Amino acid sequence: MQDLLSVENLSLKLGDRRILSSVSFTLERGDFAVLCGRNGAGKSQLLRALKGLIQPDSGRIVLDGVDLTKNRRERLKRMALVFQDAQLQFVGETVEKDIAFGPLNLGWSREEVESVREEVIAVMELDKVRRQRPASLSGGEKRRLTIAGVLAMRPDIIFLDEPFSALDYPSTRLVLSSLVRLHQEGHTILVVSHEVEKFLRHTTKVLIMNSGHMCGQYRPEESLDELRRADVYVPSLPLEDFSWLQA
Repeated sequence: MQDLLSVENLSLKLGDRRILSSVSFTLERGDFAVLCGRNGAGKSQLLRALKGLIQPDSGRIVLDGVDLTKNRRERLKRMALVFQDAQLQFVGETVEKDIAFGPLNLGWSREEVESVREEVIAVMELDKVRRQRPASLSGGEKRRLTIAGVLAMRPDIIFLDEPFSALDYPSTRLVLSSLVRLHQEGHTILVVSHEVEKFLRHTTKVLIMNSGHMCGQYRPEESLDELRRADVYVPSLPLEDFSWLQA
């Protein structure tokens, strides 16, 4: 099977600081991967470099067999990034206008915009708040709205940076269940999180970074010892108990 995303020896320096050093990894279509590592490992900057918000110094970013390293515009269009602070991404006066903003800017027809808007409102369970202002939503609803906004543009890959940040337990469960459902529907997802125990039961791949280097990529059942060696906290539990979605 051809990899959907292949990152090869990606390096990035900001000022005098080396952020990424020859980072390489792959994602297959339909992967649900979690990227872990200590603070300062370069995880968030890696997502920004892949998306096209900052340009790497060297290396290759290959999407679906096409080298897009120098095609920042195409990466911006085909890779979606949900920031840690959900409110940074709100642009519409209401939930439904916010979701429609991206497709409208892409030049879609009114019929296409309305169709995808209704689709993602249903998928992200936002129908009851569709006419509310984004600022009035709960933390979990805000996070689901940011996911809906990027999902509406039909990206090849969805990146999320600490999606549970500042969320309470019920909101965390709602966002996690939404991500699991998106994965089951075939979406390719890469999540940066220091709360790996919430994801492990549902992921297909675990990536571990340290000091700008990619330490390795593992199947979830192989990752527990590697995570502990990288100083990533994981509870002493069997893998099947790693979920917040259990009754």
